[in-house]
Amino acid sequence: MEFVMLTPLLLIVLMLTFQIALIVQAKFVVNYAAFCAARSAIVVIPTAVESSVTGKLDAENQINTNDPDSPKMHIIRRAAALACAGISPPLSSDIERNSFINPAPPGITALRVVTLFPSIVPGPSMPAQFLLRSPYALAASNTTVAVQAEKHSGSADQASYQLITTKVIYRYYLTVPIANWLFGTSFGFLSGYYIPIHEQYTLPSETDSIFPPGQQPPGANPLTEAYE
Repeated sequence: MEFVMLTPLLLIVLMLTFQIALIVQAKFVVNYAAFCAARSAIVVIPTAVESSVTGKLDAENQINTNDPDSPKMHIIRRAAALACAGISPPLSSDIERNSFINPAPPGITALRVVTLFPSIVPGPSMPAQFLLRSPYALAASNTTVAVQAEKHSGSADQASYQLITTKVIYRYYLTVPIANWLFGTSFGFLSGYYIPIHEQYTLPSETDSIFPPGQQPPGANPLTEAYE
């Protein structure tokens, strides 16, 4: 009788422990995703970037964080999303049927992601797993990135610089039964549960262009963004 009474409680505690451990692991991954976004930001912001899909151009040392079609923001957000692919759920009929990956950003398909690999090995290989999991992370509704720049004027003995801060919000899909609905928020009726994970990272960036105007190597300006 004691075993029957205690077993459900022990199972709940065990499931809660598993889910908390997975959430802690996910926070480390999202923190790394924030670093990837910051590293991408300090590289692309000083460079002019033109989108081959929308035709929009972000000039040197400029970024329009409020424009959803900004090519630089697409590059930065994709850097964070791809870092989160490893902790994303694999694409399945349930995820496609529900609104987990909607609205998806234009042009994001597994066929575009597959170009990142020279070949795809059939079976449960790492590239195959990445292709199954990346659509969830690449969806704009699941990975959100905000970019902030704090400028610092230079002095006689110090060059001017700016601090680039990227804030990443990732909707981590909860997989442990019972614990998921205790901790998470539902995607919708009869769908899964998620918890938003917030992380940010700050890196310094030079305010000047990587190459002075007129001295860019051939084909270096503007950079073409073709993966929105």
